[in-house]
Amino acid sequence: MLIPALSYHLGMITPKTAVLARLAALSITMMGFVAVDANAQLEKIKLPEFIESVKFSGDLRLRQEDFYRRGNGYDSTGAPTSNGATTDINGQAVTLITPRTDRRRYRLRYGLEAALRDNMGVGFRLGSGTGQQTSENQTMTGLSGEKPIWIDLAWARWAPSYDKGSFYVQGGKMKNSLWRTSTDDIVWSDDLNPEGFMQGGTYKAGDFTLFGNMLQLNAGQPSKNVNTGVATSENQWCFTEQVGAQAKVGGVTIKSAITYNKWSGTDLAPMALFNGTLKDSGAITQPVASLTGGVAQDGNRRNANGVLLNNFGVAQWSGQADAIIMDIPVSFQFTLLRNLLASGIENSQHTGVNHSGPLARDGYQYGLVVGKAAKAGSIEGGLLYKYAEADCTVSDASDSNFGDGGTNRKGPVFWLAYAPKDWMVLKFKGYITETIDPMIEGNVVAPKAGTTASVVDTAVGRKDINRFQLDLTIKF
Repeated sequence: MLIPALSYHLGMITPKTAVLARLAALSITMMGFVAVDANAQLEKIKLPEFIESVKFSGDLRLRQEDFYRRGNGYDSTGAPTSNGATTDINGQAVTLITPRTDRRRYRLRYGLEAALRDNMGVGFRLGSGTGQQTSENQTMTGLSGEKPIWIDLAWARWAPSYDKGSFYVQGGKMKNSLWRTSTDDIVWSDDLNPEGFMQGGTYKAGDFTLFGNMLQLNAGQPSKNVNTGVATSENQWCFTEQVGAQAKVGGVTIKSAITYNKWSGTDLAPMALFNGTLKDSGAITQPVASLTGGVAQDGNRRNANGVLLNNFGVAQWSGQADAIIMDIPVSFQFTLLRNLLASGIENSQHTGVNHSGPLARDGYQYGLVVGKAAKAGSIEGGLLYKYAEADCTVSDASDSNFGDGGTNRKGPVFWLAYAPKDWMVLKFKGYITETIDPMIEGNVVAPKAGTTASVVDTAVGRKDINRFQLDLTIKF
């Protein structure tokens, strides 16, 4: 750690003062104004006795990213077009895409966790980014202009333990405590830190462990139903329940869980910004982030106001089998899911006529991870295959790196990582993605009232994308 954990007893200095003093002393030392050990000088600082320890940590990731796009729509005959097409199957204009683009990005996160008496804990973390719910990346642009810092985490947790297991209750903007494998990013982005409440616990009996988790994610608080204009006091939520078990069989550790994610209030308003609009607005512009919310991702079917057309009750089964083979950790992982509340969307633009569209409710991901890039000199490799139909889950919460992010995509994901130091990882990752159903790709909309003609936006069509990332991550 750049700043090691602190452990002090009762004193005259408040926790806030101690933290600020430590950061200030460290900054002064790093700038060379004083040639003293900041940590040694701060050993005299004491915190109240109810604070047992304070741990500072952070990381910086530098990324080179390249996109190779293949196809951008259908022509008037329904055949796939090249990058030169200007209309889709319905004769609607499409935005031409640049076959290859690249960008340079960084992610910075820094925060602290404080362990308090009586099994309590609190923490916060600040992070870079644009306010998007599934990414803390900041693109290098704007003539090196200043970039914002956001509240990435702010939580409180009570976590008592006992002989046979443990229990926790937490609230705020927190890390996702649901048990997840690498394949679960088809449902939950690794960068999404839910706001709301979580509870869970474990029970152990020898090599067998039973566990459960619950999440109440407060997704939105719209002031009105954007479709009717009527005021509402109903909040938007995702209620998640998870139960699972872990057992050791021979030299293999097997862990599996069943999870159900029920989204409510999604028919009132967009939960994230849709095409750059506010949550209570219906205008269509371009996708951007703002202080008011995250960004809608591709895949789910929506109406002209950005409201999801389908209901979402996503049943999910995930599993993992870990073993050591020739001193190398090997992990097989999978996730299967189905949106149990999905229905064919009437008047969808699937073929450009008035009819019931496909359910598009299933998804899965599976693959193998070999090694673990953690200690100096260690290597890790992974190969997964992902298949996510348009409405198999809420796309706004899923991985933002698969193609352009979201659902209605399929293809392999692979990576190779090397840790030259305990605190440094170099990683290459690739995504080879194809559109599953070109006619419901992106933020598509239903026909206008009283008509049978499709109303489509420029996202309709094939958006096959190869995406490659080269990362250098430093932990401190």
